[in-house]
Amino acid sequence: MDHSSDSLDLKIAKSFLDGCGLKASRYPKGKGINELTPDFKVFSGTNHVFNCEVKSLSEDDRFDVLLDAAPPGEIVGGVFSETIFNRISSHVHKAAKQLCAVNPKRDIPNVLAIINHDKNATHLDFHGAATGNAILDSGVELPIYEYYSKGRIKNDLPHLHLILWLDDLTSDWLFFIECDPAHDKLLRSLLSNLPKRPKPLDVNSL
Repeated sequence: MDHSSDSLDLKIAKSFLDGCGLKASRYPKGKGINELTPDFKVFSGTNHVFNCEVKSLSEDDRFDVLLDAAPPGEIVGGVFSETIFNRISSHVHKAAKQLCAVNPKRDIPNVLAIINHDKNATHLDFHGAATGNAILDSGVELPIYEYYSKGRIKNDLPHLHLILWLDDLTSDWLFFIECDPAHDKLLRSLLSNLPKRPKPLDVNSL
């Protein structure tokens, strides 16, 4: 997690993992490449079962900043290149680097927890960034976000095994990245007590 991020997000992730019967311990920080360490080592009993990096998805307030700085009556605006999909892709990219720095052979699962504070973002935005598809109310999926899904997130997702979308505004969601059957089975077993069965996300179809 970025140093500027609120430590509350670490507590949110830890609380979620504690609720699953797991123990999250802060990863010791090192030097050199090991400065890329993730936030948590996660244990089931005494077994180190996966690593977890926490990223915060905050509301984009750049328009509000411009508005506050403008004289009364002045029209403000602009084109911002950083969309919600770009921010999600950036979090996935950074997390993959941090997790792979300590687990390069992916001997244990790599997990990314995204803590969402943006009222304009939902788990469907992650789905869109990862698969390129928008889900309509009818359930039909339209491939309108492939510009993002075919970008760097396509290369980064196979280094991860689970995305925890922890939303302080709505419900939480899990996305399993089915790139390693053994890791996928382990994670599903560890999280089997969750009330909702998450929809798998198969990276082979991206």
